[in-house]
Amino acid sequence: MKYFENEGKALCQQVEILSCDMWEGFASLAKEVFPNAINVIDRFHLVCHLGKALEKERKSLRRKYPQQEQFKRLHWILKKQPDRLEQHEIEIRDKAFDQAPDLKRLYELKLEFKQIFDNTDSKQGAELKMEQWDKQAKELDNPHMNRFLKLWEKWKERALNYFPLKITNGVVEGINNWIRTLIRKAYGYRNFNNLRRRILMAKG
Repeated sequence: MKYFENEGKALCQQVEILSCDMWEGFASLAKEVFPNAINVIDRFHLVCHLGKALEKERKSLRRKYPQQEQFKRLHWILKKQPDRLEQHEIEIRDKAFDQAPDLKRLYELKLEFKQIFDNTDSKQGAELKMEQWDKQAKELDNPHMNRFLKLWEKWKERALNYFPLKITNGVVEGINNWIRTLIRKAYGYRNFNNLRRRILMAKG
């Protein structure tokens, strides 16, 4: 807040669009500091939360069927795009799906959710598709999906602002990940100015 106050109201009022994750602190600050801006909830964070619901279902099956190797080896297979799977990975996935139809449906719903963001240009079109998706997700009545649906209900209005703006904070997330890697390689920095110099040396 202090930083943006120092930049001046005139500058803040010029901001038209901003993207952030689902931390209430960011969303509240954005509303106060940038009164004229459209707030877009970053789509990748939503997909990540949906992926966590899928992973929790896999882990519950792993605990229920500890001798079933397909649930143990499924973690990275579920994260990959279906068209990038090797044949042996497809076989492991399908074997798991034969035994766990809820897991299969969660997986399908995750793909459908992502495809809506990938292939829809208008907000109106996205709203219609998401209404249908929401209905199907509720019909599954899976506890992990139900927790995601509560999250989705809270943020969906701002998430749908993605259409047709197609704005994300992916570039910033990438830079942050790169900086964290740099810090790990150096075993940490005690002095912020030294970290700043190192970043500038690497990235110019």
